[in-house]
Amino acid sequence: MNSSMESSIVESDAFKETSVEVKMKDQSRISDGEKGLEARGEQTSPLKSPPNRKVLFYKKLGISCVLISVVFWVNLCWLLGSYYRGSENMNRTKMLVVDYDGSSVGSALLSAVNEANGPRTNPTYIIATAESHNTQEVERAVFVGKYWGAIFSTANATARLDAVIKGTNSSEYVADDAYMLVGNSARYTAFYSEIVTENLESVAEAAKTYYMQQNIASFLGESLTNGTTLSSSQIQTMLNPIGYKSIDTSYGPFTFGDRTLLNTLMIVVVVLGQFFFLMSLNGLSMVFGLFKNVSRTDYFKTRLPISSAWAILAGLFVTSWQMVFKESYPINARLFFSLWTLYTVFSVIIFDVLDILTAFVPAQYIPFCMFTWMITNVASAGSPPELSNVFFRVSYFFPARAMWFAEQHVWSQGGAYDLSLSLPILAAWLVVAKIGTIFTVDPRRKAAAAGPPRGHSKR
Repeated sequence: MNSSMESSIVESDAFKETSVEVKMKDQSRISDGEKGLEARGEQTSPLKSPPNRKVLFYKKLGISCVLISVVFWVNLCWLLGSYYRGSENMNRTKMLVVDYDGSSVGSALLSAVNEANGPRTNPTYIIATAESHNTQEVERAVFVGKYWGAIFSTANATARLDAVIKGTNSSEYVADDAYMLVGNSARYTAFYSEIVTENLESVAEAAKTYYMQQNIASFLGESLTNGTTLSSSQIQTMLNPIGYKSIDTSYGPFTFGDRTLLNTLMIVVVVLGQFFFLMSLNGLSMVFGLFKNVSRTDYFKTRLPISSAWAILAGLFVTSWQMVFKESYPINARLFFSLWTLYTVFSVIIFDVLDILTAFVPAQYIPFCMFTWMITNVASAGSPPELSNVFFRVSYFFPARAMWFAEQHVWSQGGAYDLSLSLPILAAWLVVAKIGTIFTVDPRRKAAAAGPPRGHSKR
């Protein structure tokens, strides 16, 4: 009896041990199965709901839409704001007025100028004496950019007019010799007509009206009272007593069709050209392992000649395009090589700035930075500083404005804006940006050590 009971107890214990071993093996199998599911990214627990990939997709898409909207909103506000209500700041532009006649024709001009002075939508007319400026000095002051334009009455204009009206001189009278309108069409050519031509012509027409009211009307009254017979030349002269001629102090008439694109689209072309080349250079350098364990000396021995050669080539392309489509505008070797040098320097600056951005900014944000850099530069050069809001004087910081100031100086062959205003800014950008590229070596090496970019496989 006792032996049978002991045998039963032993069998029971063996069964329990076997059951425990089976359970442990089953749990081990389950655990291994869960690990395998986790490795394959499948569901491991019925308590956890599977991630909704569609919700995640729309969440990421919404974030992208917000970022793009903010970047475009800020940049377009900056761009359009630089032009906003520019006509209300017209009084910041200055025009020189000189009376060399000293009689009725000159008095009519001064009366028209005094009436035009005051409103913010009109330029400010600075009246100077004939003794302080001769005609060559007036033209020079406009040419170098001290004034946007000038208008002056010619010497003895009243005497010539009175001689014809009163019949003491029957020779042909040229009404357009009364006033001279002076401007420089290479200075912000897109705004030249609005700022200079329209306003000076308006003053000249107003002066003609003043003269006719003050002089022609009284002369006709006297002639009718005295029964004086007027000749056809007298009548024609009284109907059109005063006119004007225009003097363009630029190297040539800056009127070719694509001139308005020089400070807008050409800047975009330069920025995009440098950006595309930089992306190609960086991509190929990563694929071929040129950044791995490279020293700073070797880095710049390779990169500096390549970037400089591309900047020179890009500058040549842009300059050549302008020369091809300059129509009848006169050019010479000095103008061509000056523009080439200017665009080369500007291209180097743009390349170096983009090089710094692409080294430190995460890849997904680089298009935003490039777009912002392009728009702010275009906005800085698009509108004359006198017409923009005071806030946009910060645009003097951007290299595109300095480049455009210097380009106007080159196109007009020494006029518009003095180089002392633009060259120091370009030189500062060139030095600072080039120094900044020294710090791009380490980020490039770290990116290369992390492996090739997605989409490129090692061979």
